[in-house]
Amino acid sequence: MQLRNRTILITGGSSGIGLELARQLLGQNNTVLICGRSLEKLQKAQQELPNLHIFQCDLAEAQARQRLISWLKREHSEIRVGLTKVLWVISRLSPNLGLKLINR
Repeated sequence: MQLRNRTILITGGSSGIGLELARQLLGQNNTVLICGRSLEKLQKAQQELPNLHIFQCDLAEAQARQRLISWLKREHSEIRVGLTKVLWVISRLSPNLGLKLINR
């Protein structure tokens, strides 16, 4: 799969492997969204990589997952790729969006 010119969501992308993956994907002309529990870490990542789009949430919480889905629908409906368990979360909570993402 070519990961160029896509919109990609990385859960837990504010540090470590996720942040490095975000860096690499930004370098390949992608729009990169990251989410995580720590707003401080997300903001630090965005300072390091200004083109990152950040969203604070804890995916263990149902309300937070729903907020993430609403944000994606509202702000990033063009999303093409989700890394980690996000497609499972989206498909469970919003079947139409999940199928739309998977079938693109």
